[in-house]
Amino acid sequence: MKNLFNRILQLIEKVEKNSQTAFAKKIGWQQSTFNGYLNEEGQRKIRLTLIMDILRTYPTVSRDWLLWGEGEMFVEPKAAKKTAILQTDAPVQGESFAVDEAAVSRKEYEDLKKRLSEVEAELREADRLNRKLTTRLLIEGASDQAAVTNTGKVGEGHE
Repeated sequence: MKNLFNRILQLIEKVEKNSQTAFAKKIGWQQSTFNGYLNEEGQRKIRLTLIMDILRTYPTVSRDWLLWGEGEMFVEPKAAKKTAILQTDAPVQGESFAVDEAAVSRKEYEDLKKRLSEVEAELREADRLNRKLTTRLLIEGASDQAAVTNTGKVGEGHE
């Protein structure tokens, strides 16, 4: 199945005999909120917290199967790896939010954290420069506008 919500429905069928109410209650979600995600439109709004709660409640569910439809629905309990999912409430849009703790060393984690800080600083600087440039263009645009004569022609020194 290619849709995340379809895989969640398939999981509900297997673990709770098709009871969306029981499933929602077991993962700690209100039924109305949870059911809002179980369609094509609602799938776009699925948040990581939902995925995290499903994987925490059902640790033998394969993360790869749930997120991307790869592999089997369930993994062997002894083969189930502890999974860390970054704590964010952003909608699920890419594959970069799931991290296997065994695959990422503490140093790699610290390096990634440092790089993230650097990229955030670069974005803040780019935003600052963008605002400065926008202000400058607005001021120059106002100056150019003032140079236009009543005939609609550009004044001397302006082309």
